[in-house]
Amino acid sequence: MQLKMYFFPERDEIPQLEVPEGFEIRALKHGDEEQYLAMRPMSGFTEWDRAKLDEYLNGPAKKVMLIVDKASGTFAQAASAEAYIEEGTGQFGWLLSNPAYRGRGLGRPISIATMQALKEVGFKRFVIFTDDFRVPALRIYLKLGWHPVYHADDMEGRWDAIGKQLQLDFTPTDANGILLPPRRFS
Repeated sequence: MQLKMYFFPERDEIPQLEVPEGFEIRALKHGDEEQYLAMRPMSGFTEWDRAKLDEYLNGPAKKVMLIVDKASGTFAQAASAEAYIEEGTGQFGWLLSNPAYRGRGLGRPISIATMQALKEVGFKRFVIFTDDFRVPALRIYLKLGWHPVYHADDMEGRWDAIGKQLQLDFTPTDANGILLPPRRFS
């Protein structure tokens, strides 16, 4: 079962977006589709064809954010802001990273840009699903103020292991989004 995290934009502050020098942050537009599709397998996700991408983009409240290298036009990062099945909840999804740009600190700005896109739609809660092994992404989410969700019996132990590994504190929530006592690991 995947890890789950919540962010509450009415209570938790989205950090200021700082665009790294030499890059631009923008939404996916017509003509970007093939380069976006090429990023999926680079990031460990299943390959999609154009029909699958078109189906995805035509779903409710979808906005794919990009970090683009200004000099080459190459996509360095991508992530999506979309409606989730729970009323009033927006989902942060599909964080993609071009391996040629890893280690340049671009995960934070793409995450912030995507969170801002979710807030602009008016979602009262954001959700993200991820995996225990996505350690760099987990570090970013926790530092941005996302809350681990204890939505299954093994979640507390799994999140404690992540907190210890990253030496980061966090405040978890239960499955209903009620804040639980903070966990200290730093």
